[in-house]
Amino acid sequence: CQNQRVFLPTGLGMVAMAPALWNKNADFDSVSKAYFKDAFGSDAETVEGYMKALSEAFDPVYMRGEKPMANPENAEKLASVPSLLDQYSDLIESRMNDASLPASMRASWSYLWHHAQLCRKYALTFQRKAEGRMEEAKVLLEDLKDFAWSKEMQLHHVFDAYEFWVSMNRYFVRKGLL
Repeated sequence: CQNQRVFLPTGLGMVAMAPALWNKNADFDSVSKAYFKDAFGSDAETVEGYMKALSEAFDPVYMRGEKPMANPENAEKLASVPSLLDQYSDLIESRMNDASLPASMRASWSYLWHHAQLCRKYALTFQRKAEGRMEEAKVLLEDLKDFAWSKEMQLHHVFDAYEFWVSMNRYFVRKGLL
């Protein structure tokens, strides 16, 4: 009853849920800081900032379908995603290939890299939707699906491509786009 492969780009959600199950006053910020330090070492604050900036670009209210489908404000936010990803790509690539880092940290950086590739396609798909360019969004959605499935063998232990596709398909069907 609990999804298990929900660790892309990070395992923060599960790590934060654990103490909260036993202590309703668990401090999310301290759990988050400790998690990012363990996963990304001295770059913890940089990665945490990157994840926050990425979250802001993917407005949760819009992504849940609670704002109008055609939405110039969200189209603009989503259009900013590629430059945000580019801003961090050199750091991510260098750290995921840094043999001086523990294997667990290199894996964390590798997951960020894969997530960035997925986000690039995801953002463009939803940007086209927000621009009202639904036919393009449908084509991009198929490309997003194919990309997610192509990563299944590499990421199956942290990312459930099937659940991702079911969720995307359900969303687009519910909105009458498929």
